[in-house]
Amino acid sequence: MSVAEAIRTEDKIRSYIFDEYPFLAAKGLHDEDPLLGVLDSLAVLGLIGFIEPEFSLHLDTSDITDENFATIASIKQLVQRLSPPSRTPGTSTQQYQLGT
Repeated sequence: MSVAEAIRTEDKIRSYIFDEYPFLAAKGLHDEDPLLGVLDSLAVLGLIGFIEPEFSLHLDTSDITDENFATIASIKQLVQRLSPPSRTPGTSTQQYQLGT
């Protein structure tokens, strides 16, 4: 994941949280501020419901930990870790075989 993609990822996560919980935006929540004790378990489920389709990921139960959902920055790191590596534009992972 490139730096630009990482920034977009963090922005998307932050926007979702602030849209769903405007009081956090009003408090001036920063990316490293703790979410634990601020978001309840239903809020975390909503966040998972956002992350999976938004980033085309599947979170296993082992991914749903206090550490991974502690801050906006830690959620971004989780998404980065689970995301497939970026490809250079114009390249393909598909291989072709020439017939004989």
